[in-house]
Amino acid sequence: MADNINPSGKKPPIALFIAIAAAVLLAIGVVQYISQNKEAALTVESTIEQPAETTEAPTDTAAPATVTIDVNAALSDRTLGDTSAPVKISEHASFTCGHCGDFHRETFAKLKKEYIDTGKAYLVFSDFPLNAPAVQASMVARCLPQEKYFDFVSLLFEKQQDWAYNPNYLDYLKVEAGKAGLDEAHFQACIQNTELQEGIVNRMKGVQAQWNINSTPSFVINNRNTVSGAIPFEEFKKLIEAELAGEKSAAPAPAAAEPAEAEEPVAEDEATPEPDEAPAATTPAAPAAAKPAAPTTGSEESGTPAE
Repeated sequence: MADNINPSGKKPPIALFIAIAAAVLLAIGVVQYISQNKEAALTVESTIEQPAETTEAPTDTAAPATVTIDVNAALSDRTLGDTSAPVKISEHASFTCGHCGDFHRETFAKLKKEYIDTGKAYLVFSDFPLNAPAVQASMVARCLPQEKYFDFVSLLFEKQQDWAYNPNYLDYLKVEAGKAGLDEAHFQACIQNTELQEGIVNRMKGVQAQWNINSTPSFVINNRNTVSGAIPFEEFKKLIEAELAGEKSAAPAPAAAEPAEAEEPVAEDEATPEPDEAPAATTPAAPAAAKPAAPTTGSEESGTPAE
């Protein structure tokens, strides 16, 4: 059998083979490109049609921290001045008592400057609340940081007309306590603390019986000399100078004071808890008698009568 031969007798040119090979490679590349883009398109379409699952941020369900009041610290003595000073002045006052306010506005600054700041005397403030607003003002003051206490006391007396006879007095106390460092949660915990309320009222009853205190303001000098009323500075000066000289001076004539049962209750809003409305009025007054001798046991501020 004869071999097949090119009729022309010439071999196919190399360029033709190269061209054919290039065409085949190009065709293969086009097919792969189309296939890859189709897969990408399907992937994108799938992503759009079926969005990825989202994970919700966890919700903080932890209960808020419970606010507690350190009642023992709140009921501890509030003193102004050097407690080693030779003269101790115990002031028994109600924050809603008008004559107590008069004393702080007219006399207290002079007393502080001449005797407390100079180390000759120191003051112990003893709450003697006459109604519910006074009880709660005392509670709030004692829940403040101790270094803010006497500034708050001064504010309550200086601005007495702004809150003491206002049905919305709690709003005023909350705002001013907040400025002094008591946030709203601690404020609410404070005014609702029955242990603190009872501690203040029971102490008041104790000193009323011990020192025969039936009006506000009243002052006990060196645990032996009780005087009542918003006495002027010059009269107070005589008492202190007599103590500094080692003598017991005669008590001055009674100055303006408010009987424990005379103060008109202030209307309360619905949010106000029900403390003893007028604790002093429900406590039998101690019988009128000679002023008690200096106590030999217990603390004048503790409410425990001396033996």
